[in-house]
Amino acid sequence: MKDNEKHIYKDKLLFPEPMFDSGKLSFSSFLYFNKEKIYLTLHPTVSLFMTGCDPFKFYKIIQDKNPTWFKSFAYVFDVWFRSQELLHNTAKILEPLQNDCFKTIWLSYSRTEEALEENKEIIKSTNLCQEELLNTINIPMASHEFIAHLLFEKFLEFYENQLPKGLKEPKEGISYEESRATNIDYLELYNYCDRILTNNSMEELLINSYFFRIKLIKQFPNILLTNDRLLDFLNKLPAEFDNSKSKLSHYERNDIISWEIFRQITSEYIDTKPPEESVKLISEFKRKRQDEIENLVNKCQKLAEDFQGESNIDKLSSNISKHIKIHVQKEIKDLLKLKKYQYEDLFDEVFSDEKTWMAISTLAISLVAGGPLLTAGAGLAAFANISAKSFKIAAQMDKKVKNSDYALIYRMNK
Repeated sequence: MKDNEKHIYKDKLLFPEPMFDSGKLSFSSFLYFNKEKIYLTLHPTVSLFMTGCDPFKFYKIIQDKNPTWFKSFAYVFDVWFRSQELLHNTAKILEPLQNDCFKTIWLSYSRTEEALEENKEIIKSTNLCQEELLNTINIPMASHEFIAHLLFEKFLEFYENQLPKGLKEPKEGISYEESRATNIDYLELYNYCDRILTNNSMEELLINSYFFRIKLIKQFPNILLTNDRLLDFLNKLPAEFDNSKSKLSHYERNDIISWEIFRQITSEYIDTKPPEESVKLISEFKRKRQDEIENLVNKCQKLAEDFQGESNIDKLSSNISKHIKIHVQKEIKDLLKLKKYQYEDLFDEVFSDEKTWMAISTLAISLVAGGPLLTAGAGLAAFANISAKSFKIAAQMDKKVKNSDYALIYRMNK
């Protein structure tokens, strides 16, 4: 088996949530999956612009009627509205990596009332209680899905025939305000909200709405989870719902372990930096450090081959941490000490050299005596000697770094 066949090169989808917060993203993924395309999903309410719906008009109608469920609805509406700013800020941070490191994808899937009922059946099959499910879901994502259910799916169901033709086929360049239909009374949509929010708690609706996308997991087997709390939920799904339960080949399983090793040993040096700084590092590494990226990926694949841990994915992360402590940590620590050794070696070489000492002594005497020519000459002799030794030691250190499989981590630890 050739080295390039040991890594499973398949496009990866970050799933199921969009990037609300760059802090939730492991920037290491852009390095490990260097030869794949990574796709980030757009948010569930991205298509609201196309419906002609006016969310704020609808909110005002509910506020004026002040039903018993208004505060619950207001909370979810506020989370949806505020999280759009988070999405915008994150997209701006990641923009330098777009196209080179990732592309965005617009997922299309049903959020109808029937789909909501299907979600209930899927959730029921896991036997997880409401508290466990609330601890699993991402509230901003669930809020987006619930708002999309109301203001996209149900809005079109009730009012599509009342929309002007221009809104059904929105033109490029039209503003959001211009896209809103002015002749909609929202009465049917309000009555629907009144029915479901009277018969269900908002917690139940958020849980059920969050899982609209989960059914797509069968279509996208090569995913990177954006919510690791979903592992328990996915493990409890019946096989017909979850494609990830299909039998993995040796190299597919090895690739999962290899990626987790790579993530754990690099995350400390790249994911702990401010996101803007991480983005700059990723861009620089992909331009200048391709060989070092590949060397570290290959090293992680070898470490994965040696790993004889749990096949249970719940315990994979913790067992890999132990594996890293035993097999990796010392090599990385030794490598990161090279800078310290560089200065220690320079000190030893310079100050154990009789000629350099004499030059520095001459410089000191000439400074006391005030002789300008002697000062200049001694200074040049002393510092030329130091610079030459410094260059020699730096070159030796650089050679050690380049020959290390962990060179990329050395670059990260600046």
